[in-house]
Amino acid sequence: MNDNRPEAKFQKHIADYLHQQHGYTYLESDEITDKEFYIAEDLFFAFIKATQADTLARLAVNYGSDSLGEITRALKDELQR
Repeated sequence: MNDNRPEAKFQKHIADYLHQQHGYTYLESDEITDKEFYIAEDLFFAFIKATQADTLARLAVNYGSDSLGEITRALKDELQR
């Protein structure tokens, strides 16, 4: 980032702190696959699979291979409210 504005420096400071102290990763703009809701779907799906495997398996009974799509639709519905 070559932006010398105070707010850009502050944003970089916060992002660097979260990366160094808490293991957050930097998100690249091309990872944002849903431009309307700014969702990085691949990372979102990896998170769901890693943290909610049992729930995802139960959803697969009702939604089959579209379980992740159904979760995404539900998330978008909630964000619109």
